[in-house]
Amino acid sequence: MEANGIVLSPDPRLRQECAVIEEITPAIEALAEKMKKMMFENGGCGLAAPQIGELIQLVTIDCDYSDKNDYDPYVLINPVIVEQSDHLVPFSEGCLSIPGISCEIERPDHVVVEAYDLDANLIRYEASGDLFCVCLQHEIDHLHGNTMFERLKPMQRLKAVKEYQDDLARGARLYLPVLKHSRCAAKLRAGRDVGAQHRGLRCSGSVRPGAVGPGMGVFADRCFAERAAFIAALSLVLGIFVLVELLLRMGWVLGFPLLFVAVSALVEGRRSLCVLSLWVRLILLCLR
Repeated sequence: MEANGIVLSPDPRLRQECAVIEEITPAIEALAEKMKKMMFENGGCGLAAPQIGELIQLVTIDCDYSDKNDYDPYVLINPVIVEQSDHLVPFSEGCLSIPGISCEIERPDHVVVEAYDLDANLIRYEASGDLFCVCLQHEIDHLHGNTMFERLKPMQRLKAVKEYQDDLARGARLYLPVLKHSRCAAKLRAGRDVGAQHRGLRCSGSVRPGAVGPGMGVFADRCFAERAAFIAALSLVLGIFVLVELLLRMGWVLGFPLLFVAVSALVEGRRSLCVLSLWVRLILLCLR
């Protein structure tokens, strides 16, 4: 499924691991230019190759442009996060492949990314606490088959998927919130080789034969939503049944603490803990 040339979730191409680029060919350069153009036309601040159906590790990012005159995206080839902080901060994110909604996602507030540019120079990008920091992580996620949905807790994801499906049914248009970023926060310098994944990259004057196509894996967020809704409904029914029996036979002294654990777990989206606590109550009833 596509809109304005952008692959939309739950297209299986968005869930594929992308291939490492081994040679910078005219075809790669042309694709980078195409991605720059499409990112600008769709009002995005970042775009990954799988979002236009190309399963290779190529990303374009520009978080601080206001019009075409100052639009100058970075092109990242085979980007790798080499350092990141342990401190997670929430950030409201949008995605061209998931139009109509935004999701609050927690990510490290500091990252260092190394990637090649179109001249096969290894460049280091460092960002802290801003949109560029988030965008680097968001686009690299795309290269490894992860969308915003995979970064959410189960119940949050269920809610976001339903909201997205409802927006699609209403004909949601591609959008991305207008956010600003100062490039002075991103420090660039020539880097070192960061591992075997990058070794052997070279520029070429000829197009290398062999195209990377979509794999056979299939993923559907609709299926996930239906399964999660069924589990949640089953947990609720079981919980009501056990709660009534619990209060009738055991009273509030033993029943209320377990009830609190179950409700807290359900609110936080930990369905497995919720079901476990319900079964514990049921076992206690049987033993009594």
